[in-house]
Amino acid sequence: MKKFDLEAAQNGEPICTRDGRPARFLGELLGKNNSIVAAVEFTTGEEVFTYYHDGAFDKYSIDENDLFMCEEIPAVITGYTNIFRYSNKIYLDRRIYDSEFSAIQNGKISKNYVTTVFVTSQYREPIADETINKLY
Repeated sequence: MKKFDLEAAQNGEPICTRDGRPARFLGELLGKNNSIVAAVEFTTGEEVFTYYHDGAFDKYSIDENDLFMCEEIPAVITGYTNIFRYSNKIYLDRRIYDSEFSAIQNGKISKNYVTTVFVTSQYREPIADETINKLY
């Protein structure tokens, strides 16, 4: 992935998030610091987010939603994700971590952490929460 280029994105070149999900440049909001608008693909559909001109989702930290220029979207990604329990339902973390250690560290921050599992995914998002709830 290459650094986000606003002009290239405006001209229709492909963009994606730091964690590999395809995104679409939608436009700019006038008079705001975080004025780039992009739609990001999830397995459940698209979500629209605002970004800073350099593609940053959060100007104070690195985020999996940061925008980059993409030459090619990886077909399949493997890694680790966390499972959480809220009100008798099971939910998957939207992030996929490269190492089991990182996933566990991030998962244990929440009191609702259940376990960490290995997943194979497209666009770095595992299967939908409804599917996981059927498994438990």
